[in-house]
Amino acid sequence: MYDASRSKAQNDDTRNDAIRTALSASMNLLVKTAPNFATSNGDLVVTYVVPSGVTDSDSRRGQQVTVRATYHQDLIILLIAQMLPRDTNGRLGLTSEVTMVIN
Repeated sequence: MYDASRSKAQNDDTRNDAIRTALSASMNLLVKTAPNFATSNGDLVVTYVVPSGVTDSDSRRGQQVTVRATYHQDLIILLIAQMLPRDTNGRLGLTSEVTMVIN
C-alpha cells in the first residue's frame, strides 16, 4: 500500500482506510455505527511507531502500526449492568488492541 509518488500523509490515509474497512468487515453482526462504534470519535485509533532518523519519504516497511478499537455494548440485563463499568451512555466499553509490522 505504498506509493512513492504520494506523501507520507496520503500513504497513511490509504493504510488507515484499509484498516477501517478490514475492521468493519470483521465485526459481522455488531452495529457499526455510533453510539456503539464510530471511527470519528476515538473508537478507532491507529498509531505508527516511527524510529528516529526515518524520513517522510520512507515506505514505513518494517515499522510497527498499532490499531485499537473500542466497541460500546448495550447492557440489557439490569442486574449484570449494575455490576459492570459503563461509559456515559450506560454501555460497556470493550477494547481490543493489536500491533503489527508493516510489510
